[in-house]
Amino acid sequence: IAEADALTLLKDLYQSQQDWLVSLAALGNVGNAAQPFIDSYKQYLSGQPGTLISGLKPALDASDVIAAVLAQEALNLFLASPVDTLPEGTIITSYKMVSPFVAMAAGTTFTFTFDITAQFTSPQAMEDFSVDVSLPADFGTATPAHTLLTFPAGGVPSTQSVAITVNPSGVALNGSLAVVATAARSAGLHSTQQPLALVRGATPPAPAFFFYTGPALNSAGQLAISQAQIQSTGRDVIFRLKNGSATDSQTYQVTGQVVIPASESSTGWTPLTVQSLPPVSLTASSETPVPIHVAGPNPAPAAGFVGTVVATAVLTKVNGVAVGTPQTPVIVSVPFVVV
Repeated sequence: IAEADALTLLKDLYQSQQDWLVSLAALGNVGNAAQPFIDSYKQYLSGQPGTLISGLKPALDASDVIAAVLAQEALNLFLASPVDTLPEGTIITSYKMVSPFVAMAAGTTFTFTFDITAQFTSPQAMEDFSVDVSLPADFGTATPAHTLLTFPAGGVPSTQSVAITVNPSGVALNGSLAVVATAARSAGLHSTQQPLALVRGATPPAPAFFFYTGPALNSAGQLAISQAQIQSTGRDVIFRLKNGSATDSQTYQVTGQVVIPASESSTGWTPLTVQSLPPVSLTASSETPVPIHVAGPNPAPAAGFVGTVVATAVLTKVNGVAVGTPQTPVIVSVPFVVV
């Protein structure tokens, strides 16, 4: 078969799979039961930055027949795995500390430590997770101490730490350090935390105590929300609070809000105004998920409608005593798109 004919065939196959996923989402995703499968399928089609999934579409766009065939074969292997044997749950990467805490410059080596927390069920007693680290070459290099972690199944959270050596040896002013943990047997089970923004000449960011944890974003960095969810039950957008103190209990105030662009109608969306959740108190070295519930109008807007979920968290008390100095809230924005 000629290369041009092979590309045409693979492009037709890609479009057929996209059309099938649209039908599945519309007709076979009652109660969001098929969403994890749909999300994983889309990742194999579109690619997942920061993981080993290159994607069929990027290969087709580059007219790379060999890469497209390999991408489709990877998708076929994913489809060949019985869905009832794959691990299901959550995997979270959280930035824990950095040493030394000085301005980033060439000639100084920095050690960033990330906690990888897995909570999942599986018919297997243990599951392997790959740890993929990326940093633009024009900023420097990033080398993880471990690229494979093994976690026990059973639905109980388990945490391991990974040290990443960063050498800002390049010349670029900015660089994003991305750390993604992915289940070896299920590409859909991967962490979704945003990359760490590094700036040459500035100290590294302080470890975050509040961050987004799921569901997974699409290749465009958006949270896909189905029309069925919007007009029926809505959906929870999950954030996470983490008390990094080893000795003190801490109390936080969290808020959530849906922001709709001025060019779109905001009618029916909630919460459009800032909604304060009940204060959350965490004992030393503990963490908890924090859901922000988002709902929309009925009937739902057309596919492609976009908005943003904005959540904030601020430390208010330490050991039950109000903090004396006003704290700066952590603001996390999650773009979404209606599908």
